[in-house]
Amino acid sequence: GKAVLTLWEVLPADKTAKPIIRWRSGDGRFGGSDPWGRIIDGDLVIHRQEKQMYVAWDVTEKKAAYQVKQESFFAPDAILSPGMKYLVVPEDKRVRILDSTTGDTLLSLAMKSRASSVAIDSECRQLAVLGATHLSVWDLTSADAEPKEYQAEAIGTPFSARMAWISPTRLIVDTHGDNSVLFSLEHEIALWQYRTQPGFAASWHRRTREYFQGHLVYTASLNFGQTGYAIGAVKLPGPDVDEAAAAVNSEDLMALK
Repeated sequence: GKAVLTLWEVLPADKTAKPIIRWRSGDGRFGGSDPWGRIIDGDLVIHRQEKQMYVAWDVTEKKAAYQVKQESFFAPDAILSPGMKYLVVPEDKRVRILDSTTGDTLLSLAMKSRASSVAIDSECRQLAVLGATHLSVWDLTSADAEPKEYQAEAIGTPFSARMAWISPTRLIVDTHGDNSVLFSLEHEIALWQYRTQPGFAASWHRRTREYFQGHLVYTASLNFGQTGYAIGAVKLPGPDVDEAAAAVNSEDLMALK
C-alpha cells in the first residue's frame, strides 16, 4: 500500500531496464491526483508525495533535498521548465517560480483568481496562466511587465487543467475527458478541438497524455470488447488548422460585444 518510486537506467539497445535505486514515499494515497514525477538531473528527482506536497529527493545522498507545499485547493500539476531549471507551482492566489535544484522561490506572481494550469514556452520567455475565465501571459524577460490578459471562457476552468504551448501564439488545453482545445492568442478564440478517434477511449489518467516538442503523445484503449492499447504521437496543430485560422475574423464571431 505504500507509494514506491524507482529510478531506472535503460539504453535504446537494451532488452531490459536496470533499476538503480528505489524508495518508499508517502502512504500511496494521492487524493484523486495522478502520480507525478520528473527527473531534474542525475542526482535529483521531484515528485508529488501528497495532493499538495512536492518532494525533491537526492538519490545520491538518499534523503529529501527540499519540500514544496502547494497552497491550492484543487492542486493542479506543477511543471518544470525546458532544461529543468525552474519549477513552476500554480496556487490559488499566486504562481511561484522556484529554483528546481534548491527549492528557493525566485519569483512570485500575484493572481486575481485561482490558477488552474500553467505552461512555459520552449524558450522560457512566456508563462501562461489559466484561470476560470481569463488567460494571463507573462513576459519572463521583464520582471516589471504586466501580463497580457485574454478572454478565455472557452478553455477557462476553476478546477485543474493541463496546458502546453504549441506555437508562440497558440496553446492547447486539456481538462478531464478525451477532448483537447487549441486556443489562439491572435484571434482570442478556441480555434480547434481534438477528439479521440471513434472506437478508441483515451486513458483517463492524465499522465498518459503528454505534449512534447509540438506533439501529443498518448495511449488509448480499444473499445467494443477488444483488448489492447494504442500508443501514438501526433504532430500539432495539424494540417488544416492554419488554413482555417487564415479565414477567421474574430469580429465576425461576435454576437454581442
